[in-house]
Amino acid sequence: MIQIAITINEDFIIPACVMLTSLFENNKNNQFHVHILTDKKSYKLQLLKRTLKRYKSGYSLHILSEEFAEKANEFSISAHADFVNYYRIFLPEILETSIEKVLYLDVDMIINSDISELYNIDVTRYALAAADEENESAVHFLNIPFEYNYFNSGVLLMNLKKFREDHLIKKLSDYIIDNEEKLFSWDQDAFNAVLYNQRLTLDQKWNVTLRASVQFKDIHPNIVHYTGMHKAWHPHYCEHPYKQLYFDYLNKDIVLKVLNKYFAPKSHR
Repeated sequence: MIQIAITINEDFIIPACVMLTSLFENNKNNQFHVHILTDKKSYKLQLLKRTLKRYKSGYSLHILSEEFAEKANEFSISAHADFVNYYRIFLPEILETSIEKVLYLDVDMIINSDISELYNIDVTRYALAAADEENESAVHFLNIPFEYNYFNSGVLLMNLKKFREDHLIKKLSDYIIDNEEKLFSWDQDAFNAVLYNQRLTLDQKWNVTLRASVQFKDIHPNIVHYTGMHKAWHPHYCEHPYKQLYFDYLNKDIVLKVLNKYFAPKSHR
């Protein structure tokens, strides 16, 4: 069983459905349990449940309790972000202790391959596995030693057992509260600042952003990631060479295709 986790607010329900459609379409021989972390119940969640049931996937809906909401409210946030950006930090507490590993995925993605190869990577000696993202200024600003690279937190293979044993939620939370002025990319910066030496580097094919697609022209994207302003559902602004994949999977569900005209996200979270 492959354990998947996503975090969403109601604005990103349709991209989440599209991402999960791509996951299920390319992984018909794998079994999944999807953990959905969100801040409140919304009628739009029925769309997400519909997609999960369509592909006969197990799932759990985790509405963040007041306790977790209060913790998140202590964190720094800017105008174009949402507290949902921080929810993945709490996965080791939210998920049952019997779950020792989870693959966290941002919803602004397309899964373009069998994902079991990624999930089966051994992270026993690491807190997590993630792919590089070129960002020399962040490395300097976050005081990360020069021999380590910055990484993107959109794809995280998380060793929940190690997170629990080493009290990494507290370390991450303390860093966020104590270093508000350093956090440009919110939890991603905190993950890098605290866990730079506890990260296994993933092959770039598992997180192909626009920059990665330019840097590695011959790469086969196992996971396509529409970061920053380059969201595929804003095709006039998106320069990602694989933006059409989003619409290929959107169009597999006529209901999503129709609703996308009215409920496509307006923001670039």
